[in-house]
Amino acid sequence: MADAALWTDAHVNDLRIPEGQYFLADTGFGTSDVLLVPYQGVHYHLKEWRQANVKPRNAEELFNHRYSALCNVIEHIFGVMKHQWGILRHVPEYSMDIQARIPAALCALHNFIQKYHPDTFNLESDGNLLEINHDVALGELGDGPPDAAEQRKADQQREIIARDMWADYLNEHRRQGLPLPG
Repeated sequence: MADAALWTDAHVNDLRIPEGQYFLADTGFGTSDVLLVPYQGVHYHLKEWRQANVKPRNAEELFNHRYSALCNVIEHIFGVMKHQWGILRHVPEYSMDIQARIPAALCALHNFIQKYHPDTFNLESDGNLLEINHDVALGELGDGPPDAAEQRKADQQREIIARDMWADYLNEHRRQGLPLPG
């Protein structure tokens, strides 16, 4: 299924996203009030930057760099979950309703085990990566795909986030007496 079709189906079928939070999505999804996508045409490859010791030169590069780093953490979480829980490595034999509940249930089990029997899983991380906040109020999505006004609003929100990140980044450089990028 194409990204846009997948997102439209989820949008129409009442996918709930915690208020004030976002899903990370690639540029194939487009922008909406609850999706953050990277800037198109802006380089941000973590491995290449690390090897060349390259630093972000502007707000868009910093946003994409941090977006990429966060995506790597998410991929790591999926890897940890698949390693720990064999049910995630096999073709599901359950209804979609049950399948949709399995990841949250496994995360809850993971957190319980990490709290009461932390030596059960041999993780490189401290195990807190999978913590879920169940006390967050859930927001409602509108019907259908995002319209042009919603996309503009989402792009403006991304700009605000990127600008705030950049300002913090520059302030930290100043605080540490590091040369300013540019």
